[in-house]
Amino acid sequence: MPKSREQNQIIKDERKEAIIRSATELFAFKSYKNITIDDIAKQTKCSHGLFYHYYSSKEELFHDIMNHSIKEISKVINISNSETNPDAKLSNIIQNFLDILKNQEDYLVYILYMLLNLRLQEGAIPKSKTKNANGEKPVNRHIYDLIIEGQKQNQFLEGNPKEYTICFYLL
Repeated sequence: MPKSREQNQIIKDERKEAIIRSATELFAFKSYKNITIDDIAKQTKCSHGLFYHYYSSKEELFHDIMNHSIKEISKVINISNSETNPDAKLSNIIQNFLDILKNQEDYLVYILYMLLNLRLQEGAIPKSKTKNANGEKPVNRHIYDLIIEGQKQNQFLEGNPKEYTICFYLL
């Protein structure tokens, strides 16, 4: 019996998700400019033809990975939004990230590695076309604003919130 359009769409979405998750590991440990379509095909266990069925280029896949990563990291941040106290919010965010690392949720760990790796490659990656889910502010801006809010409430040390945000990511 032939598959329905809905069934075919589910299969297509699942395959695309599998490509994104697998390629994220590749981008976590290899520089963007040194990754080839052949590397991606091997990592994701798909043919070049199947890759090009879903993506027109490495850059398009990269942007899809970044958009997907933003959504995943935003979930971790948003878990902490139930708190009103900046100190408690930041503590929850840190605890959520530590739980991810402790539980070895590989995909999210790869996202964190990839983001760090990309930070070190600044200028070697394509301009971002990423969008935040539901128009949310970027994760780094969320942390930055949280630090400013904590400073205003005398919960955090005075100083440059941009530098503190960078320190947060170096943890």
